[in-house]
Amino acid sequence: TSNFGEERPWANHKSILLGMPITFLSVAWICIVNRLYIRYFVVKSPGWDDFFVVLYAAMTTAGTAAIANSAVNHGFGEHFLSLGLETMNDFSKDFYVGNAAYTSATTFIKLALLLQYLRVFERGTRIHSLCVITAVITALWGLAFSILAWVPCWPVSDFWDAASANQCFGFGSKIPDKVLATYAAHTSTNMLLDMIILAIPCTLFFAPDADRAQRVRLLVLLVMGSWILIFAAWRLVEIVRTKAATYPVLDPTWYAPVSVLLAVLEIDCAAICASMPIFWPQIAKHWGGIVVVHEVKVTRETRHFGS
Repeated sequence: TSNFGEERPWANHKSILLGMPITFLSVAWICIVNRLYIRYFVVKSPGWDDFFVVLYAAMTTAGTAAIANSAVNHGFGEHFLSLGLETMNDFSKDFYVGNAAYTSATTFIKLALLLQYLRVFERGTRIHSLCVITAVITALWGLAFSILAWVPCWPVSDFWDAASANQCFGFGSKIPDKVLATYAAHTSTNMLLDMIILAIPCTLFFAPDADRAQRVRLLVLLVMGSWILIFAAWRLVEIVRTKAATYPVLDPTWYAPVSVLLAVLEIDCAAICASMPIFWPQIAKHWGGIVVVHEVKVTRETRHFGS
């Protein structure tokens, strides 16, 4: 069956495959740098959550670079059969890095958020215990899927060597149903963990000592977090629809771009959500000071000219 007559999907354009990941990664980096600056140089209280944010940043940068390289040089967005054997292998290398980096990045940003929660909730409370339990489950979940992503074949080079014996499993399996099962399992459990992590801070919204500003900030965080769930759900639908880029024919370079872009949007939005509560209050405070100083200066100048 040939799919060469299909209309080009919206994601299969170099401008989109480059523009969206780079733009969202840049915004995520701006938020991360501001977060780290506040933690290290303003409040001077860095924590393990910051460490995992840095790990996330390293992984998602590597993944974005792999996507960009595959789009520019290795046919990502084109039909797989239109590529030469060497280009197919090169694309598979990029896809290996991108998929493995994404899998690890999802774990790191979740752990960063959960460790961030542990700094807020008092030790010994039920909500603190829930955060600890969720962090342990997330770490084990991430370890399992990261192993499958980083070692999808043995040797690993079989993943991108079309002439190999293909001793692969999980993400690297050559059996379409097994590939679909692995991607669907990761995406669905990833979405479930996102829902739990997003729901945990909702208890603060109903806390009797929470003021209006805190509730507004939390509401903004929840709205942003809902977009993470939307991207994750959309990605799951896309993976099932194309059977992980194997239906109606095996064509990873043609069918994968939509789900790849949604993965990028999901984890970059998660990083923004994790970082904004750290640096935004400081920006708002100093912005208010700038406005006050400006108003005082204008008032003084008005009095001076009126005398």
